[in-house]
Amino acid sequence: METFLKKVAEKNKSAIEIISVNSNQPGQDIYLIKKPVIFCETKFYVLIYNSSGHKRVAYDMKKQCGKVIVSSYERVIGLQRC
Repeated sequence: METFLKKVAEKNKSAIEIISVNSNQPGQDIYLIKKPVIFCETKFYVLIYNSSGHKRVAYDMKKQCGKVIVSSYERVIGLQRC
């Protein structure tokens, strides 16, 4: 999925940042952050926040909401893999 998204981003002059959360124990989150290279031609900046499980999606979105608003993102979209 990541490769597909990167190809789509390249064609649309977009940059994608991916934050993945791994939580083995409550309160001890481990973050893996992949930052994109930004060019003058970059039209869109996309943040993908990958929660560690479907039960954490709402919690993670609420936790990150303030950061997303301050960063001036236009839209927030929640996706869940079936």
